[in-house]
Order: sequence, then structure tokens, then C-alpha cells
Amino acid sequence: MPLHPRGVLPLLQARVARRAVTVLTGARQTGKTTLVRDLLPRSDALETVYFSLDDPDERLRLAADPVRRLDHGRRVVILDEIQKQPALLDAVKLLADRRAGHRFLLLGSSQILLIEKVRETLAGRASLLELWPLALAERVDTPNVPP
Repeated sequence: MPLHPRGVLPLLQARVARRAVTVLTGARQTGKTTLVRDLLPRSDALETVYFSLDDPDERLRLAADPVRRLDHGRRVVILDEIQKQPALLDAVKLLADRRAGHRFLLLGSSQILLIEKVRETLAGRASLLELWPLALAERVDTPNVPP
């Protein structure tokens, strides 16, 4: 089944290109992971490194040495389901501040808890976007309409 282009994709690309930290939230099953894993890499020359915090083993590996494991230079580091390990935000902050070029894209569906922790730890560093379910224009394959 072909993927529907999302109207928020150009805005997401621009934010990731300009900001050290971008946070994409939204209700469950709105397509955050699909957008980032399947559409974002195809639409730009962004090199990405993807971590799913749904995986308990991944969470353990990242918790053991977060700064080293998240330090991928100019590649965009994607942390999916960040609300499952908010302690990683300290490492994200450190790396974002350490040198220019680090880019992080944080995904999460527990919006209230996630945004509160983001505001505390990444104040002034993070750009927030919310993904909504497919709009009618996206469903019928008409030109993208900005959200």
C-alpha cells in the first residue's frame, strides 16, 4: 500500500535542518513513526540513526552510556517513544550544546508528560510539532496543504 504524503513533512524537514532538537508529538496511530522512518529519509538527503525506545534492550543499551551512543555527528538521531526514557533528554541537551551540527528528532505520544520534561530540560533548544491524523487532502492525494 502506498504511503500518503503528509502536509507537515516540509515543515518537519525545515525544522530538523535548522534546529538542534525537534519534537514531534501526536496521538497514537497518527503516523509519527511512519513519517519519520519512511517518508522523511526519502524526501531529503538526511542521514538518520533510529532508536526505538519500545525495545527494552535498546533502552538498556542507551541508559548504560547515553552520550556516547547518541553522538552521531551530523546524522539526525531519532528517538522514538522518548517518553519511555526521559532521562535521555539530559544527554540530548549536552550533545546539542556541545557543538553545532548535532540534530535530534524526538517522537512521543504521551504529549503532556513529554512536553513538560522537554520544557524543563530543553528550554529554548527544542522546536515542537504536533502530527494530526490524515487530513482529507492527504487521503485523496491532492497537493499538500500546510497544516
